[in-house]
Amino acid sequence: MIGSAWPREVPRRLRPGGTAVDLQGLLGEVFARAPTPVALVEREGVIVEANAAFQQLVGCGRAELVGRRFDELVPAADPERWRELAAGKRDGVETVEQIVRRDGSSLRVGIAAWSPAPGLAAVCLNEGLPVRAASSGDENDLAPGLLDRITDGFVVFDREWRFVYLNRMGEAYFERPRQHLVGRNLWEAVPPLQGTDVEREFRRAAAAAALPVEFELRTRVERRLLTFTAYPGEEGLSLYFRDVTSQRQAETGG
Repeated sequence: MIGSAWPREVPRRLRPGGTAVDLQGLLGEVFARAPTPVALVEREGVIVEANAAFQQLVGCGRAELVGRRFDELVPAADPERWRELAAGKRDGVETVEQIVRRDGSSLRVGIAAWSPAPGLAAVCLNEGLPVRAASSGDENDLAPGLLDRITDGFVVFDREWRFVYLNRMGEAYFERPRQHLVGRNLWEAVPPLQGTDVEREFRRAAAAAALPVEFELRTRVERRLLTFTAYPGEEGLSLYFRDVTSQRQAETGG
């Protein structure tokens, strides 16, 4: 599993509000299930892992990607910058490139890359849009940098609806910094959500037997449309979400 072999020093257990959480296992789950396409590339530019979203975007299965050079997917990219990034000689890469998919078609994507550990680069793709790479976070955070750099919102609750973790997009959604939320009960920390569609959908997802659970909600103030993917489990509920307002407007011509 990715999380058990993740190279950066990540605390193995976290106890928000007295709840023990396996951070290594959670990191592997985040990587595998995140809707944002992410691949891990070693210092010679060879792909060593790619999540399901990355596989889907490029049209290749994991077996076809692992061991393949990343610059084969992005012919115009300078391979030296990936080697410098993995070697720790660059802080990060932000660019827009054409990637070549398995069927031979090209797709314009935003690329943000950073080094989570010496000799390794994490590469995040965003279809059609530039990706803004975040600055490095607190070294005590879960998987420093990774969750804050993905373009989707991510939040984890334990079985008592206490916040275990949320990334920066999650902070924006709940309109509160994570240090004011982690360890606190959602409904007590954000009272305006009680009795709303948010509470109804979150509770429905937590009780669901089939995975994943998908639903859409609008933000309270700006009425942006968000699509959620939820994974209930024994330890609680993991949620990913992204803003699809512009996409839906383009589809409907509105």
